[in-house]
Amino acid sequence: AVTPDYIYIDGRDKSFQRFAKAASSGAGVIRKIDKDNCELIPLNGAECGWGSVFGLSIAKATALDKDMKEIGPAKIRHARGLTYILPVEGAFSYNLKLGRVRRMMDLQSDNSVVAAGESVVVTDRAGEKHTVKIPDDAKKGQRIWFEINKQWIDFTVDELVSADYKMVNNDVEFTFAAKRPDVKELACTFEGMSKTVVMDGNGRAKTLFKMPEMIETEMRTAALAISSGAAKQSVVFGMNIIYKHVPYPFDWQKPISKGICFRKGKEQESMGSTGASATWRAGNESGLACDGVLKNGWFMHPPYMGGVGYTYVAYNMDVPDDDAALFRAMVGKQDGSDSGDGIWYYVYVKDAAGKETKVGEQRVNEHVWKPIEANLAPWKGQSIQLKLVADVGPADNSTGDWSCWGEMRLESKDLRFARTMDKLGAQFTFEEPKEYVKGLTTADLRKAKRGWFCYEGQGFNSTPGSYESYGVLNGVNFGLLKASAGDETKNTWGEEIRNELSDKALKALVKYSRFELLNPAEDYYKLRRFRVVLELEDGRTVSSKIMSAAVTQPGDWAHAEGILVDMGSIVTIPIEF
Repeated sequence: AVTPDYIYIDGRDKSFQRFAKAASSGAGVIRKIDKDNCELIPLNGAECGWGSVFGLSIAKATALDKDMKEIGPAKIRHARGLTYILPVEGAFSYNLKLGRVRRMMDLQSDNSVVAAGESVVVTDRAGEKHTVKIPDDAKKGQRIWFEINKQWIDFTVDELVSADYKMVNNDVEFTFAAKRPDVKELACTFEGMSKTVVMDGNGRAKTLFKMPEMIETEMRTAALAISSGAAKQSVVFGMNIIYKHVPYPFDWQKPISKGICFRKGKEQESMGSTGASATWRAGNESGLACDGVLKNGWFMHPPYMGGVGYTYVAYNMDVPDDDAALFRAMVGKQDGSDSGDGIWYYVYVKDAAGKETKVGEQRVNEHVWKPIEANLAPWKGQSIQLKLVADVGPADNSTGDWSCWGEMRLESKDLRFARTMDKLGAQFTFEEPKEYVKGLTTADLRKAKRGWFCYEGQGFNSTPGSYESYGVLNGVNFGLLKASAGDETKNTWGEEIRNELSDKALKALVKYSRFELLNPAEDYYKLRRFRVVLELEDGRTVSSKIMSAAVTQPGDWAHAEGILVDMGSIVTIPIEF
């Protein structure tokens, strides 16, 4: 924005933005003082380039503190028709002396946006060409400057492609969209495997990486290396291997039908004035509460006006081709309902021939959640209809039958290794402490005599009977975590806290371990510098790498920083040896 008294630019903290009269990735303002002087205020130290300033050029810059006192001169750079003021330590703003400045022609290049590793041709005022190389480790958004014959030219680093992923069973499929027209082919390396990917006419492509067999749990980072000629980029993901019941995707909010059945009658979809209902409820305001525990799912009430019977929802389902596929759910009696004699829950399967089989049942006569499950293996690989029923029961007593179906899922009966990925891995940063030793095996770790889980904290008040939080390492709960003496009001971190690991937790250690923090009392806190310290069988004291990033729960806490985790979610941290 340009007014008679101000020039304002705001790149909105995105990659470096170039406009007709200025350029920046952040915000900056030039305030007119008089016809020869202006004040430049770069917000949060934003790098800003300026063209003509009220019809004149920037001839000189002086750094000022917050009281407008002079600190000293600031250096000036010219590039691509813009003038930049180099930051001076302690400066709040800069006095700009304006004038008519005769400048030589700037260095020229066809490229202003570049990728890491590539070489770019720059032409000087005499027409001589120079080749400059962008550093291999340059990051997206980084600003790169080169000086040639006492002149400067700037570049902004960006990605070659946008890259996304999805899991295909336990394999990984990447999709790419080119961010520049010269990207025609990609060389991709992931987890030691390499592929060549050809972009289509729209600059898009995808490729599948077949992943190796999983033999132990992991939580670590995994980098996808991408190159096109000399240009390159790296995309970091979180890689998780968990031993769990493997889920099969299914949309439980979309039944093919729902309805009622009066005793000795036929099923009908019209509920009319029977008092029956079947509605999906979710969220803190309308979710299903049993014994104070909230879940998302179906609220049902069997009919009680004009007769009694049951309410149902039914789904078309392709049963996984799995010898141990199960339907599992939690069923309950919603808080606030009258006692009655309970609710009877049933699960039915109707096969392609129309034969209906009861495969699961549960009775709930208190305001609690109870599990229900049904074995679907006899219909593996077949198309069926799955029906969920809430019935008043054999005594036909419909009093207080506020019926709840929650946590519905289709999954494997047995525990299996399952691979997942996320984009959070890019936020994990690791350091190697002096006790870190490369090459330790899982066997070395599990033979340790003793071990401790360690962190620094602020506002972490976990003590017996007050804001209790618990630590889980690779699925093993090793007990109450200790409070930290850090002070969030002063942003001071406490000294490292050490929590001794149980023998069972030690025996669960692997090279890439997974720590989970359970916060049932909903404490507000932040922690950082997570690691595991071990006393090995041979007497050596060793440490995992330190995961140094701060983690805050909840993410909207006034003192939040680093990785932000919603209250109710489980904080999950990678531990790498």
